[in-house]
Amino acid sequence: TAGTAFSFAIGITYLWILPPEKCHFWPHFLLLSFIIFVIIAFFTWIITLAEQRIDVGVQNELNYGKLHKPEKKVWILWILLILTMIGLYVFFNGH
Repeated sequence: TAGTAFSFAIGITYLWILPPEKCHFWPHFLLLSFIIFVIIAFFTWIITLAEQRIDVGVQNELNYGKLHKPEKKVWILWILLILTMIGLYVFFNGH
């Protein structure tokens, strides 16, 4: 949540408060995206290190033994989604 708020703040500052047309200290937007990613990844790493528990032996285990098979409706919706995505790709690529 904090990373999203940080990204929004940088984006709003970049687009409206201090736009690159007036303030020439901004890097290219792709480089800015990479810098934001590195900053958020660094803070994620720091928070992960700070929140490590002493009880290393206790782990959550996932039990996949009781999963139900997807209904026919779910398969139909997945196929429709795939066909829609392929259709959009073909339409917008001009093929």
